Amino acid sequence: MKRKEFNEEEIKRIEENPNVTSATRKAITFHPDFKLAAIKEHERGKLPYEIFLSHGFDLELIGKDKPKKYIHK
Repeated sequence: MKRKEFNEEEIKRIEENPNVTSATRKAITFHPDFKLAAIKEHERGKLPYEIFLSHGFDLELIGKDKPKKYIHK
């Protein structure tokens, strides 16, 4: 499967989320506070997609399979 690349408009939308420190065509860098919160929520049983949705991420934009990959990374 080909990796999704973000265009300039998508990068701008992604970077509007306070849980993101930066985004490029191929990657999203998450704020350290979000990373810690996401791991804690996952350890308490919350599903990756629920974590991302509750923190304001658009799964249609970043990819529906990405939350699981990002959490386990």
